[in-house]
Amino acid sequence: AGSHSLYLQNLGREVRSIDLSKGAVQIAQSRGVAQVTETSLLDYDGERFDTIIMLMNGTGIFESLESVPAYLNKLKTLLNPKGMLLIDSSDLRYMYDTGDDEAIWVPADRYYGELEFRLRYKKEFSEKFPWLFLDKHLFAHLAESNGWTFEILHEGAHYDYLAKLMP
Repeated sequence: AGSHSLYLQNLGREVRSIDLSKGAVQIAQSRGVAQVTETSLLDYDGERFDTIIMLMNGTGIFESLESVPAYLNKLKTLLNPKGMLLIDSSDLRYMYDTGDDEAIWVPADRYYGELEFRLRYKKEFSEKFPWLFLDKHLFAHLAESNGWTFEILHEGAHYDYLAKLMP
């Protein structure tokens, strides 16, 4: 926890980290992250930022397609004028079968990037929680529909990408 924050902090940047997990906050603090707050993004009521970075599948925090507008609107309130959001995700199309026409066969009851995770470490298990992977086309549409610009900065070899959004 806190690897990106530590890297930026060691470059002399002022960094504020938030995490919903008490354990992740404690680990980040023990690793030396100077400013860490235990809170959810939607509940965060702090200063405004020039840049917000959400990495390691940053869209996962949005939980579901339905909640994306609420998160994007909250993020707008946390940015300074001309601020930006750097966020990554992956298109999970590779996890699904394709037909002869190369179309992917996806669940009919939900968007294929809406998953439910449960973490395990040795004999300890977390509660299940929702996590959202957004393909770049849908994310661009959602961002632009909610008043953001959307630009792909980097695309990886496995349907992953890094995007820059600006309100």
